[in-house]
Amino acid sequence: MSTVKPIFRELFQAVLKGFSHAKTRLHQLTDNINTHLDDLTDGVDVLDSKRVDVDTTRTRPTAIDDSVKPAPRQELPESLAATFTDGEYRTVETTEAVTLYRVYGHSAEQGGAFATTSTSGNRINAAMESALLPEWKNSREFEATLEVPAGQILNIGTVAPQTTMSGAVLPGGADQILLPRDWPSSWVQNVDRLPVGFQGRLP
Repeated sequence: MSTVKPIFRELFQAVLKGFSHAKTRLHQLTDNINTHLDDLTDGVDVLDSKRVDVDTTRTRPTAIDDSVKPAPRQELPESLAATFTDGEYRTVETTEAVTLYRVYGHSAEQGGAFATTSTSGNRINAAMESALLPEWKNSREFEATLEVPAGQILNIGTVAPQTTMSGAVLPGGADQILLPRDWPSSWVQNVDRLPVGFQGRLP
């Protein structure tokens, strides 16, 4: 029995030493987990600070949808938003160069705000499809072809109908592109003079 006691004593001390070592390792493991959690939390905070809400508004499709991506929404003045059908528009960024067309003349300058995605063909179509009221004094004499490069912010949607002072309804319906303020004249690639007649196209 006297030989057994020392063995039990050694085993007991070994168990105590093991528990002490395990307790130390457990504290180290807990500290490591807390450190990693702090790092993860800091990373999430950084991501939150850099997160930008993009415009996910759903509107009618346009011909340039495959060449743009959602961008932070620009809140347009009511007078501008109302020129889009149902006041709905999307703020987007071009991912590649897009070709647009701007009709102008008389009081409407070449460097104005609005363009569309297809050529009008003639002045009557331009008035009807882009709902250009006579009081805006756009003679629609010219149509500029624009090339908008990648990385530009646009607001896009559909032209809303407009009613003239005489009660006639201009249906609109063309793609409407609101260009950046003070866009550069270097975007103009070509200028055509628009004929007056339908040339086989009905509004």
